[in-house]
Formats: sequence, C-alpha cells, structure tokens
Amino acid sequence: MAAYGMVPMQMAGSSYMTGGFDQFAITLLTAVDIFYGDLVRFDAATGTVIRGVAPVAATPALGVFVGCRYVNESNEQKYAQHYVGSSVAGNRKEAYAYVVTDPDVVFKIQGQYSTAAAFAQAEIGQIVNPTVAAGSTTTGLSGNYVDLDDAGADSKALRVIGLVENGSNEAPAGGTSTTYDILVKWNPVVTVYGSNSTAA
Repeated sequence: MAAYGMVPMQMAGSSYMTGGFDQFAITLLTAVDIFYGDLVRFDAATGTVIRGVAPVAATPALGVFVGCRYVNESNEQKYAQHYVGSSVAGNRKEAYAYVVTDPDVVFKIQGQYSTAAAFAQAEIGQIVNPTVAAGSTTTGLSGNYVDLDDAGADSKALRVIGLVENGSNEAPAGGTSTTYDILVKWNPVVTVYGSNSTAA
C-alpha cells in the first residue's frame, strides 16, 4: 500500500475528535503542490504557509494539511483536498489551507522497515521523523511516511504511541511486513505550539 501522509484519527486520551482545523493563507506564485496529510509550516518572510520539511526546532511544523479553498484564474471559488500550486501570476487570486494544528491530535501514518519484519513492541514510545516524499496527483494524498529503522533522537518530530489494530495490520500474512499503519503524536519541541523558534 502506498504511503498517505498523516491522517487525524482521535484526540489523545480518546477525547472527542471534532474534525476541526484552522485556516491560513497559502503562499501564492509557487508551483509547489500541497497534498492531504502533508506537513505545512510558516514562511517567516510572508506570514503564509508552505509545504513543510521534516520538522526540527529551527523549522517547526505548523500542522497537517487537510484541504484548501482558492479562487482560480476565472474567479471561481474552489475547494479541494490537494492544492495545485501555480507560479503563473493571476492563476490564484487567493488561497487558504485547512490545517490541523492541535498538538494533542493522534495521527495515523505508514511506518516502513527496509526489510520485512514483525512489528517490534519496542517501537512504541520511540521518537521518529516523517520522511517527506512526493504526493499523488491521482489520489491527492501525501507521500510522507515514517522510517521505522531510524528512531530514537529527541529532536525528531513524532512519538510512536500505538499500532493500528484492524485484524490484518498487526498480524500480516506470514507474520512480517515492510509497512505498518502506526499511531503517532507530535513531539512538541518541533511544532509551532511547542517551539520558541520563528524561523522559516
């Protein structure tokens, strides 16, 4: 199964999940697409949001992109889960991202091993980074995932808190797999709401 980025699932402690998000202006005149499940961050030079990189304290994440609205070159209001960037002046009159910013949201994301293995219980509690990868223009989904072979540094973005249990994910055919759906929470030091950094 292809990676799909970060999908909001519930609140920490199984609190009620409203599906809420915040709205931020997207940087215009950029050809960079933003996909559902992508990280986004502030561009300190413009006060708008751009597609994020793997967060560190100097470039903290604002949150996870879950859709957008924009006005196109024909002055039509459009809504989408995948923002198609354009560097052509006038192609985007305005554009706004819908971003899940709550640091207590639990997300699902695909975790990957380089070789097939049983999911190790020791992965729970580990600190990991999302690998930022190209999204799909077909599905509109992010390509971001977690490298489970590279865990442990406190400066990384996400903490693994669980394994999705659906009858097959936790017990793959043959007992091993290279991919697992895992549950993660933010490591606050690398988010806007837990970091003192204002760097872009």
